[in-house]
Amino acid sequence: MKLSQQIHELKKCVALSLFIFSLSGCGGDEKAEKLQPQNVAPKIQTFSVTPNNAFIGDNLVISASADDTDGDTLTYVFSSNLGNITETGNNTSDVCEEGLTDITLNVIDGRGGSDSSSIAVSCYLAVDEIEEQITKNFGLTNVVKEGIVSLD
Repeated sequence: MKLSQQIHELKKCVALSLFIFSLSGCGGDEKAEKLQPQNVAPKIQTFSVTPNNAFIGDNLVISASADDTDGDTLTYVFSSNLGNITETGNNTSDVCEEGLTDITLNVIDGRGGSDSSSIAVSCYLAVDEIEEQITKNFGLTNVVKEGIVSLD
């Protein structure tokens, strides 16, 4: 066999080997995955609830901001231990209910990254409501003077 025929046969073998290798998927996907940048989770920059000491029924103003170095679109999810806060976006509000309420923020980037934070909010009865409860439950009147409860 001539040298030119040998080279031609060798080229056909190499081409066939490359074709079979590409069909088998050997290593191609792994290299592509390694070339794709890893997702970086978003980072909460600011999160506030105003006021964080309030009377029952007061409106709580909730706001937050977050950054995502990948430029992913962020979703802000606010919730409290009393239930989800249904508004969307990075600014919302909620009504203060009796007791200690934890307002939680979860920022999600849609690619598996997230960051979360919580703020405790104390919700109290107003002075006139305290007096009303004392009168209703104990039959006492005029027990609240200048913000001080006196049971004399």
